[in-house]
Amino acid sequence: MYALCPASLQWRAVELPPLPRALVHGQAQGQRGAQETQALFVKHAAVVAGPYLLVVGGGAVCFSFGSVFSPTYCLCLEPPEGGTPSRRRSLSAAVALPALDALETARVADASAVPGPSRPVRKQHSIPIIVAPTADNWLRVYARRMPAVFRGADMGPCTQLWGPGYLTEREGSMHVSVHHCGTHKLDFIHKNFTFVNMSFGDLVRKAFNAEGTERLYFRSVGIHQDPSDMAKSFPHIAQDFQIPECMRSIINGKSIHQTVARVSSPHIQMWLHFDIMDNILCQVKGSKRVTLFPPSEVGNLYVKGSVSEVIDLDNVSQPQFPLFEKAQAARIELTLEEGDVLFLPALWFHSTMALTGSINTNVFFRHLNEAHYDKKDIYGNKDLLAAQKAKQEAAKVRESLLSIPNYYRDFYKQQILQMLSDV
Repeated sequence: MYALCPASLQWRAVELPPLPRALVHGQAQGQRGAQETQALFVKHAAVVAGPYLLVVGGGAVCFSFGSVFSPTYCLCLEPPEGGTPSRRRSLSAAVALPALDALETARVADASAVPGPSRPVRKQHSIPIIVAPTADNWLRVYARRMPAVFRGADMGPCTQLWGPGYLTEREGSMHVSVHHCGTHKLDFIHKNFTFVNMSFGDLVRKAFNAEGTERLYFRSVGIHQDPSDMAKSFPHIAQDFQIPECMRSIINGKSIHQTVARVSSPHIQMWLHFDIMDNILCQVKGSKRVTLFPPSEVGNLYVKGSVSEVIDLDNVSQPQFPLFEKAQAARIELTLEEGDVLFLPALWFHSTMALTGSINTNVFFRHLNEAHYDKKDIYGNKDLLAAQKAKQEAAKVRESLLSIPNYYRDFYKQQILQMLSDV
């Protein structure tokens, strides 16, 4: 018998050892008189972890005989040294698997505990948290196009060095343009913030002042209206940060679009938006709450350009944004701690809120061939060139349809939608 398991960018077949007749879930192996049943490997999931194979879920329904649901099994693929193989163990007794210690799970907080009229109780969603990641871990995650947190990846000495004193000493005299807002929630569409100039040293001191009241947010930009490059903007500290080695097969000089430094005072919440580039968000100092929505929710998030009109994600006006409640079912929340690296694939909606004074670095990089991207894209959020053209043509189609009476318009609209049904 074989099981298909993920292996880097492809699937591989893993041969299983001869399986004993599995006992009913909850009964110990070797229990005399226990009812026996053959293990049912239908619609299950399997993953290899060191010498173990985890078999999760599965079952079947027969309208004549009822339903059968498989327990979760741990199969040992290699016999222990000096002993006989333990070919099956039920996980009902919380089997300790050292090979799985590197995998944790970030889960959404129970929505019922969060106040707000549009926060219905929703299913819990999770993304993987991979501890002490390897290149193989990274390639698997990257191929799935799903977010993940990499914990313990080496991003250089910045996590130890980048305190207010060090940053002030190294780059403190440089002047920067900072978002200054009267509220904690920044609104890009209505521009509820102004820009103020201050020294980088003042910015860092104010952001990490526990008694500070100013609401400040800084995002580095290029010196000459070009994509941000930390090596040019912060030459005395840029070398303290490095892309984790396990990620460099993908994130390297050929694919990198820009490197960004971010500084935020506590409780600043950024607007919900998506980027066209893939990126990694590296939490250097402090902590942040991150809210995510998958690209499939674009129709429920009231998007203008690349930004959602919904500002207060915890207290959304139902009359103003009735579709947002549908997006809530797919919402993911997690907390980034110092040393965490969040992989954000292109098109995933995200909003961050600093829980403390916070310093981040961002690395934006291309997923597709460079020819697909707009060369004038400074921030990594301009539509792909093909998408820009498609939107322009769609605007012309809309204008043409509006020029004819409803009776004909509806007919041709349906025909056009049918033409796009296989896209």
